[in-house]
Amino acid sequence: MVRDGARPGEHKYVAVRAYLADLVTTELSVGDAIPSERSLTEKFGVSRMTVRQAIDALVTEGVLERAQGRGTFVAPPRADFEMRLTTFGEEARRRGLTPGATVLRCEQRPSPAAVAEALDREVGTPVHHVVRLRTADGNPMSVEESWIPVDLAPDLLDDGVPESIYAALRERGLDPTWGEEVITAADATPEELEALQMQG
Repeated sequence: MVRDGARPGEHKYVAVRAYLADLVTTELSVGDAIPSERSLTEKFGVSRMTVRQAIDALVTEGVLERAQGRGTFVAPPRADFEMRLTTFGEEARRRGLTPGATVLRCEQRPSPAAVAEALDREVGTPVHHVVRLRTADGNPMSVEESWIPVDLAPDLLDDGVPESIYAALRERGLDPTWGEEVITAADATPEELEALQMQG
């Protein structure tokens, strides 16, 4: 527990964040204000930027929330938070729909730069590349693209594309534990238009 400053050698940002997280858990309740930025800078002997970085991290995680002109407070628990990543099939079945998949592309190829960066690999590292049309009750829902490092699961596609890539990874002791979802708008490719039965 960090109460009066950072332990020797500990990054000061980490110490401030740990202190605030501990404060939320042990002393504060939902809606309570956290200590002011000024008091935290004095307590830890750090810059206000370092304090804000620690607070920003906890805001992003949903532990704290900011109120314009009022300060920063303990946030209420997030509702309906999934502690386990779910697959398209699991989510479809949860909604009472029958999931389906049509393989549009299945190959082993060198990883492009953006993929290599996301997977923390060197550019050109071999990856399994799978593109599938996902359906629910026979209706096209999305085009799903998966990139899996070959070194993690070299035999992943030996018997074709598994019904559930997540399940196949879990069977190999590679249970996905973290995910990031980004939603953007973009023009569909001709292949996507055809798969999704859309007009350009």
